[in-house]
Amino acid sequence: MKYTFLHTHAQSEKCIIFFGGFATQAAHFAHLSADCDVIMVYDYRDFVLPQAFFDSLASYKMLYLIAFSMGVSIAPHFISTFNLHRKIAINGTNIGIDRHFGIHPLVFKKTISHLNVPDFKTALFGTQSDMPLSPKDKLQAELQSLYNYALNKPHLQDFSYDVAFLSLNDKIFPFSASKVFFDSRIPPVRIVESPAPHFAFLAFQSWEEICTI
Repeated sequence: MKYTFLHTHAQSEKCIIFFGGFATQAAHFAHLSADCDVIMVYDYRDFVLPQAFFDSLASYKMLYLIAFSMGVSIAPHFISTFNLHRKIAINGTNIGIDRHFGIHPLVFKKTISHLNVPDFKTALFGTQSDMPLSPKDKLQAELQSLYNYALNKPHLQDFSYDVAFLSLNDKIFPFSASKVFFDSRIPPVRIVESPAPHFAFLAFQSWEEICTI
């Protein structure tokens, strides 16, 4: 995994930790402003974060988590020990690949070998987009890595998000699977439904706006 700061502010006491989804890049979120620090985790071709990542979070008094798509299932494995002020899931569940609560394993596995980048891009952004994506071979390697991780790593189902932002017409992560998962939590997680595509971030203007969902 890689990480990068999307926004930095001198002596900021607040940081938003953002776990991106498959194929997401920093450039996809350039339109979002922030008055605090924002750190993004991305590129799931491996599942190792350097100690410097964790050290960089130690100085903040308030931490928020925003997790997107497959990042919703990955984030709990790395930051569940932090005191998080608020945790927001966007179009994903704690179980990213699952017959009932995620993307069906057979669908995910077929996508690895039959990935059509233009079709995926349209499904991701909901329309034709000039957003950049990595080359096909790197995307397939990331998909395979995510698939292996999901099959071999225990799911942290007890990690609780405060709110789930779900797109009704999601072409990548089934809305019905996400809704059933979050409705089944005890207590149930509050769900905010949206007409946005899987990549729902164009509906927002700032990271703080997402934190107040």
